Amino acid sequence: MYFNEKKIALIDANFETPSLHGHFNVENNKGFSDLILQKLDFEKNFLSVEQGKIQFLPSGKKPERLSMVFANPFLEKFVQYLKAKFDLIIFDLPPVFKFYDIVFLSQNIDGIILIIEAEKTRFEVAENSVKMLQKAGVNVFGSILNKKRHFIPDFIYTYFMHK
Repeated sequence: MYFNEKKIALIDANFETPSLHGHFNVENNKGFSDLILQKLDFEKNFLSVEQGKIQFLPSGKKPERLSMVFANPFLEKFVQYLKAKFDLIIFDLPPVFKFYDIVFLSQNIDGIILIIEAEKTRFEVAENSVKMLQKAGVNVFGSILNKKRHFIPDFIYTYFMHK
């Protein structure tokens, strides 16, 4: 299965530190929060990025409280729209241990993959996040360890190259 054959939606729902708009070099003046809070048209607010392979929705303005977006009844309609239109839907969310409100969204999606930052996220925090999500009935698919600084030494590469 190749991703370029799939219809992909990427939604930046990380209102604390939105960054995906910068990666795609687009403005973040209107996006996910505006769509949910103002009940905007779903179709008209996505941006086509990566040569049209991904439909992207920036985070938009930071809401006063995350629950204004994640516990909003209009969110369920939005998720239903996404499921009908796209094959793969990815939400970039804020850290679950800081913002429990994302559990409201999690009840409308298939599952979560936790991103754990190497040498920053403590094991206990990651473990408690998983337990909290599972207690709320959220399917935790797994985790990804990112920003790992220790590389495989050259002698290991050399050993396996000549074996």
